[in-house]
Amino acid sequence: MRIETLLVEDSPADARLIRELLREGGDEIVLTHADRLGAAVESLTAGKPDAVILDLSLPDSKGLETFRGVQDKLGGVPIVVLTGLDDSEVAVQAIAEGAADYLLKHELSGALLARALRYALERKRTEESLRIALHHKELLLQEVHHRVKNNLQIISSLLSLQAEDLPQEAQHAFEESQRRVQSMALIHDQLYRTDHPGWLDFKEYVSVLTNSLFAAQNRSGPVALRRELDPVLLSLDQAMPCGLILNELLTNSLKHAFPCGRSGEVVVTLHCGDDGLVTLRVADTGIGLPAGFDWKQSSSLGLRIVNILTAQLGGTFGRAEAGGTDFTLAFARKQPGLN
Repeated sequence: MRIETLLVEDSPADARLIRELLREGGDEIVLTHADRLGAAVESLTAGKPDAVILDLSLPDSKGLETFRGVQDKLGGVPIVVLTGLDDSEVAVQAIAEGAADYLLKHELSGALLARALRYALERKRTEESLRIALHHKELLLQEVHHRVKNNLQIISSLLSLQAEDLPQEAQHAFEESQRRVQSMALIHDQLYRTDHPGWLDFKEYVSVLTNSLFAAQNRSGPVALRRELDPVLLSLDQAMPCGLILNELLTNSLKHAFPCGRSGEVVVTLHCGDDGLVTLRVADTGIGLPAGFDWKQSSSLGLRIVNILTAQLGGTFGRAEAGGTDFTLAFARKQPGLN
């Protein structure tokens, strides 16, 4: 293996020793030498080696500043740190900041030096391969979301075509099913566009869905929409039921709360506390539920869907006793990176 290596070492004796040791290491190591940080940076500006062997103590720089000064110019080239016993803790810190390895000067051998360089390069290639594979998987996941979104839109269009020749009451039922499908398609559309594969910016989703539902109900008149939304990142398996619940609650408000051109306000709030508890509230200043109506035992498909999805989220769903309707969903948010 041919390894273009920059040695940054101010001691001529140590530099000669390292050169001799590398000749014994078994690999073809082409060595360039710099005895100052400034000279090393100048060399790195001219061209990047395959690896760097770096003494942390130089006349113009010492300790982590030496490591950082070289690392800033490298863009992923592995650095093997050389250190004495007196600054081994600094070397460990350099590892924490991205150094490939560190070697104690008094333990150097040709085999050890060559092995450290070889392993550093192999690790770099492995990490690069993993990055490429991860990028390809992210692209594939985005493509899946794009295709699912397109398929859901086709289903929505088929529902619209199917409803054309049905009685008006049946048409309304098909329209509600259409909106449910569209709320799911919107989630996949946003996941296709996100920089966080598998995770949805639910604040943006709420904004888009509420605008869409208000437009579908032609609500440009006396009913106002107020949103109080925190940034909340949700996984797909939480965003989907939460989005459907929002669709049901907001659709019910727009459909029933403001008959005969009555004016009022719909409020949608989204909040995530420090404890990870997400609360989604949909309230309105409309006419409220009918007297004696038990929403917990309702045969309404919308509220049955809400109860089923709340259980799926492992959350709670409740109504505040106030004018109009005021429903709140609460559930524990999954953390990115955790199953």
